Amino acid sequence: MYQKITDLSQKYENETKQIRRDLHKFAERGWLETRTACFIATYLENLGYKVLVGEDIMDKDSRMGLPPNTVLHFNYHRAQKEGANPYYLEKVKMGMTGVAGVLKNGDGPTIALRFDIDALGLIEDSTKEHIPFQEKFASCHIGAMHACGHDGHTAIGLVTAKILMNIKESLHGTIKL
Repeated sequence: MYQKITDLSQKYENETKQIRRDLHKFAERGWLETRTACFIATYLENLGYKVLVGEDIMDKDSRMGLPPNTVLHFNYHRAQKEGANPYYLEKVKMGMTGVAGVLKNGDGPTIALRFDIDALGLIEDSTKEHIPFQEKFASCHIGAMHACGHDGHTAIGLVTAKILMNIKESLHGTIKL
């Protein structure tokens, strides 16, 4: 089993890098991860996970530090222009950006893996020495940057979801991502 997981992680190395770079380029701060949430939900759905988003898993009244409605509306329209999945876009709008993927595979324990998705409120370096700038995946959203590494966390989480689905026949129980 260990070798199969190792082989799959190597097989999906380039995909992990591509996902990370996409998320890095379209960095979104907390409660504004609209495009990101749609990307994650679509990816998990395509793998065969049961996907829960927005009000399926969040209490609207328990959110703290929510940006003003004008900012939330702006981010919704920006995500729409950047190709966010329309089905999920309606469910994650207005700061309802929580996403979970659930894989139930018979009797057994339930485990959960959590991956942060938000960026920081920083302006990314645009000098030619900066690798994301050189390789054209620097954040295109002024004032949002994945200096925190959550783009990497999310990419690793999604490819982990893919690997788990590949070894599903060896798993027993429920996995929540």
